[in-house]
Amino acid sequence: MLYTLLAARLPEPALAWLRESARKIKSGERKRDLYMSFSAVPRYVPRDLLAPSAEEREEAARYRAGLDLSHWTLQEAARVWLLLQLPPRQNLFTSELYALFDTADLGEQLALYKGFALFPFPEHLRSQAAEGIRTNMTSVFDAIALDNPYPADYLPEEAWNQMVLKAAFLDRPLYRIQGAPRPT
Repeated sequence: MLYTLLAARLPEPALAWLRESARKIKSGERKRDLYMSFSAVPRYVPRDLLAPSAEEREEAARYRAGLDLSHWTLQEAARVWLLLQLPPRQNLFTSELYALFDTADLGEQLALYKGFALFPFPEHLRSQAAEGIRTNMTSVFDAIALDNPYPADYLPEEAWNQMVLKAAFLDRPLYRIQGAPRPT
């Protein structure tokens, strides 16, 4: 689904680079291929908003209930798609994800947190999600808390409550927290 969205928006050289990067990541020949591709995304993919159409937003929500790509950039979508090319083994995926967080710049962190809605083994990501909620960087907090179905589905009640309270304290748009009660 992400690749289809990217294919409709990126020039062929960028798509060719993404496909080749995905091939290398899937092969698992060199561990560094994921890290090199993940950090190289800005060289090939513009930072423009993904700007999905109404039909594409509906398709994304069918793919993953509550998924809202309206605030994603092309770079974020490309990074999440690349990470999803890892072989679907829990230890491998979570160890690589946590390793990426250890060295991620701001743009990379935003992509990683937004990707929680799509990543396999979501129950193993709770501690990292809690880190995103505790951050003092509003953009990182927004990436995990706003327009993201992951917290409502996987955070324990205490972490969920902390997230909603922090959103109110930071004056974030509470209506964009999925699963939050709506005022009547």
